[in-house]
Amino acid sequence: LNPEASIFCTKTLRSRINAEFSHLQTILKTELNRHKWLCCTADVWSSRHRSFMGVTVHWIDSHLERKSAILAMKRFQGSHTSERVTEWLVNILKTYSIQDSVSSIVTDNGSNFVKAFKDYGLEEIMRPGEEEVELVVQVAEAIKTISGRCLVQPVATRWNSTYDAVDCLLTLKDFIDKICEAAEVQKFQSIELEFLEEYKTALKPVAFGEDCQEKTKPGFASIIASHLKNGISKRFGTILSLDTVNAQREVLSALLLPCVKFRWVPEKSREGLKTYFIQQVKDYANRHHLLTTETCSERSSWDDCFEGDNANMEANSSSASSIELECIKYLQDSSTKVASLEAYPVLKAMFMRYNSALPSSAPAERLFSYGGLILRPNRCRLSDDIFEKLLLLKLDSKKLKF
Repeated sequence: LNPEASIFCTKTLRSRINAEFSHLQTILKTELNRHKWLCCTADVWSSRHRSFMGVTVHWIDSHLERKSAILAMKRFQGSHTSERVTEWLVNILKTYSIQDSVSSIVTDNGSNFVKAFKDYGLEEIMRPGEEEVELVVQVAEAIKTISGRCLVQPVATRWNSTYDAVDCLLTLKDFIDKICEAAEVQKFQSIELEFLEEYKTALKPVAFGEDCQEKTKPGFASIIASHLKNGISKRFGTILSLDTVNAQREVLSALLLPCVKFRWVPEKSREGLKTYFIQQVKDYANRHHLLTTETCSERSSWDDCFEGDNANMEANSSSASSIELECIKYLQDSSTKVASLEAYPVLKAMFMRYNSALPSSAPAERLFSYGGLILRPNRCRLSDDIFEKLLLLKLDSKKLKF
């Protein structure tokens, strides 16, 4: 150590953090406003008796590479109602002036987030989860604080997991009233606890037998395969049935991926879907005033010769033919690399539009993991503002390379 070195004070450190964070926000805002289609992931995280709303943003750049950044990790106080989620989400998006560029938000939260996204008017909502997160978090924190342990969670794929969950709950019988009071939920009645005791007694032999059966047999492949097939059909039925009304975005995003195209479409449905695909590309080009290179050159050479409505009709016809030719060339192209879309300007623009969304909210979950590395027990006195700035500086400075 250098004995002559001086350590700057807390005030200096805070001012440096604020300056770097302000610079980061300026760079990120400039970058995001260069892109037309953005996707966000959002979730709520609780740690050290504090809740935070984490929001990440994702986009596809002009080189067809997916980029990501962290928008916010704001302290979220009070109840997690849809109205408050909407208010906070809109404020975060307005901070970066991207409220009109976000086309989809991905979350695994419950109905409060879903209603918030609908109120915000988003085109698409993607959510695997179904339960309210707020109540789960409150109960889990109360159980951990009072009893020092966590409950076993039942899962649909393990038949005796409900028995294990009830057994674990009954081991906390002496703490149940305190847990319910701390979590602000209705207490168990005595008759309900008696029922759980009888349930445990009645099903204990069955649960034991199933455990032994699982250990002695290699598995039930046919049952698993059947349930897996049913689950896929239920979750992706509209996509696999080529429902272009309810699954337009998913179908087009797959067709616009060079490594996918029509490989997943049954042979008998390809011709009809090809016609639909070409028409959708034409409609998209007309809505966004996109013209292919060939069309632009044709219009520039004919503009001197024709004027008025006839020229416009000629240009529109030429544009439609050129776009159809571009689609046919794309479908015949054997390349499976995304970079091949550089040769198809209209399809490239559509690709950036329909493939900007992510399939899951994993980035938000990953953000919370990094947050746990910063908000350690020995740093629990960090202010909410400094915690957010430290987290964003740690993650975004690497992504934006400043």
